[in-house]
Amino acid sequence: MDMQAQIQSLRDALAKQGRLFQLVLQGPPPDAGAFASLSGLVEVPFAVVDFHGHVVFNNTHVESAAIEAQWPWRERPRWVRIGTVQFHRRTLMKDGQRLGNILFRQSGNLPTEDYLLLGRVADIVAQALLRPWETSDAAIGSSGLDALVAKYLAGDISAATLCEHAAQKQVALPAGDYFCVLYPNSGSQKPVVLREALAAAVAGLEDFLRLHRGEVLQVSLERGQLLIVPVEPAHTLKVVKGALSATHQQLEEQFESPPWRAAVSRRKQGMAELADAVLETEDVARVCRGLGVVQPVSTFHDFEFAFLFEGMPRERMLRYCRIVLRSLHDGKSQRDQRLMASLESFIDHDAQMPEAAAAMGIHKNTMAYRLDQVSSVLGLDLRRTSDLLRIKLAFTLRRIIQRTEIDSGQKEE
Repeated sequence: MDMQAQIQSLRDALAKQGRLFQLVLQGPPPDAGAFASLSGLVEVPFAVVDFHGHVVFNNTHVESAAIEAQWPWRERPRWVRIGTVQFHRRTLMKDGQRLGNILFRQSGNLPTEDYLLLGRVADIVAQALLRPWETSDAAIGSSGLDALVAKYLAGDISAATLCEHAAQKQVALPAGDYFCVLYPNSGSQKPVVLREALAAAVAGLEDFLRLHRGEVLQVSLERGQLLIVPVEPAHTLKVVKGALSATHQQLEEQFESPPWRAAVSRRKQGMAELADAVLETEDVARVCRGLGVVQPVSTFHDFEFAFLFEGMPRERMLRYCRIVLRSLHDGKSQRDQRLMASLESFIDHDAQMPEAAAAMGIHKNTMAYRLDQVSSVLGLDLRRTSDLLRIKLAFTLRRIIQRTEIDSGQKEE
């Protein structure tokens, strides 16, 4: 770009800045109905997506459904491509509070003056979204817990401050042990549908765990719906998984094919561990997506080995699987395939033979006979923790290999 063109670009940017300042000086921030005028002032089409993934304004000529399907954009680059259209994305913030996103329909790099201009537009739009966040969305709940937890996870407030403000709002955070359960936003359903469905299903979850009404806290985050589930000492992870599975069945009664999967953290104690718990649920959800897991409830305990060995070379994973699983790994004969399926069911059900047998639809004596054969083939003792650990690791790596091969095949097609 020559000097004359640069000067003209700067003049245009300054003129747009002047019009924006005039708009701000006219009175209170614009509401959603004034976004079209704002877009016309800066001559840039944009879409505004609120905290829950709803498109509240869109003049980009890209379908709102396509934009909502891409939400959330957490930890994505500034540039987002939807179909054939490229957008410059900015997070809408006000007083350290994340309110949503704005997508400017732009292509190529932005000059500095345009970048600053779009930042000013984002600030004005954030002002317009502040009041609906605080007052109009009754589904968020009058407790304000969503905003408090979001600030805590963003590092804006401490765990002690979170507890203090929650107490002022008469929200009882768990004083003892709890699990965090994340239902990530996914599928074609809007996040608000999941939020409302879970709000109705939480009562059944509390009944199953024999908790008092309101003890399970539901938090709406940009990443999905978070449940903070207090538990008693007698509530093992197995019990909590069973309660969540029953909740999933309740969701299935409302929806033909609910796209949501529950990701469960390790058992936690105290709000100081809440951030770690949420990160664990996100890790579980990410690994499950990568491995193509379709079971309705997945826990950190189920996939902790997968987190440790992400990024390991495929050849090394394959070698370990063949060392541990021997001839069963390749499954060339029907006998080997049958033994492999029985062993996998045994490992998936925490070495509980009756449950593994029931899952396969066979008698427990049949399962015991097959596992004796497995022990003979592998030269391992399935009663020893160290041998079970080796087998569990081998199955984890095997699933990573299989998923990588599926993904590579889809790319080639």
